[in-house]
Amino acid sequence: MVAANLYNTILSSYNYKRVSSSFSIKFIYMIFKLIFRKKLKELRKREQGIELERTRLKKVKYLLDERVGDGAKCVIETTNKGVAVLVAINSKENEIEVFDIDTMNMPSVKESGLWVKMWDKIRSKEVFLQDRNGKEKGLEEVAMIHLFNLVDEATKEKVSWKVKDIKDYNDKDELITLYENMGFKIKHFSKAQ
Repeated sequence: MVAANLYNTILSSYNYKRVSSSFSIKFIYMIFKLIFRKKLKELRKREQGIELERTRLKKVKYLLDERVGDGAKCVIETTNKGVAVLVAINSKENEIEVFDIDTMNMPSVKESGLWVKMWDKIRSKEVFLQDRNGKEKGLEEVAMIHLFNLVDEATKEKVSWKVKDIKDYNDKDELITLYENMGFKIKHFSKAQ
């Protein structure tokens, strides 16, 4: 009888160890599976980001080869609406073009989202602004920041506070008022609807 009890005790402890080790293996397997899935999601997210950057770079290369003139300074920026843009600044011609490189397809990239031309200072600072397809993307704000760099310091100091007051840069009257306060004489204002 003592031998039978001893045998049952050994057998029950063996089964317990066997069950607990099987549970441990399953638990460890589940943890590794969760870690693997998490890492896989991170890699897919990075892959999507890399693909987005690859697409942007193709658009930028196309724009630099086909649309941006010689001597233009180019900057890639993000608007306040979160849209990535290529800004081409031709200081010799006082011309700024803003291209949306996030949402545009290759054929329609040919036209910039926003085009600003400031005539020579001798010609009383006339500005030509054409919003082609930059509506509600924040392109005007980016163009205005670079336009400030083309005007003299006195004009900047006179109107820099007015930029902060304008919330909606898509309003024609506010834009005209802003440019006139900067000392520009606006002869033509064209905005795509």
